[in-house]
Amino acid sequence: MVILVAVLFILGLVIAAVIFFAIKSALAPKKISTLSDLVKAGKGAAAIKMAKAILARDPRNPEAHYFLGLAYLADGKAELALMELKTVNQIGLFQGRLVEKDFRKQIADLFDRFEQGEEALKEYILLVKLDPADPQNYFKAGFYFEERGKADNALKYYRKTLELDPNHSDAHLRLGMLFLRANRPTEARQELEQALRLKPENYHAWFSMGRLLKEGHDLGGALARSKRRRRTPTSRSRRWWSGAAAS
Repeated sequence: MVILVAVLFILGLVIAAVIFFAIKSALAPKKISTLSDLVKAGKGAAAIKMAKAILARDPRNPEAHYFLGLAYLADGKAELALMELKTVNQIGLFQGRLVEKDFRKQIADLFDRFEQGEEALKEYILLVKLDPADPQNYFKAGFYFEERGKADNALKYYRKTLELDPNHSDAHLRLGMLFLRANRPTEARQELEQALRLKPENYHAWFSMGRLLKEGHDLGGALARSKRRRRTPTSRSRRWWSGAAAS
């Protein structure tokens, strides 16, 4: 009799545990859905509070970390946002409302903002695989390769950018600058002129074209072009292209 009571007691505990976890699992997606809606509605404070409550019970919930990061970002707390997205990266589990492609775009942008070029490059290479139809992923990967002195890789990615979007002015510009440094003036001029046709206000292209013409001893052409510039580009601006869309 005692044994039977013990067995029934243990069985009751097991059933209770199963029911508890089943209810918890059923409620979790609803909480994440509500959290996502709060972020989309711009209710940052409420989203942050709810995300922290979820994480207090489930510290390794990648969706909660992700939406907490987005809430921080909307609240102007980019450093905290990056910390949360790094945690998502460490967990490495993409499920439910956590779409890897969207996540990679967000974290790549934050790495770029905080000038963490190596990490940004890794993300853009992953984005090329996840979203191969987006020319901007190739362009930014090309820029970071170029920044690291890997001109051949940069060239390949810029050309792929233009294969997907022939009207990407900044890709033409970067190609022109690569050709200029490689002492390939004819190709450099073609790319720079195309960049200017697509975006006449591209002051970096005017600057590079002036340099090209000056080095080619076409001082008259260089002077004429320099007069058409409205201002001089900021020197050594690392992210003059940041957020540039194909135009």
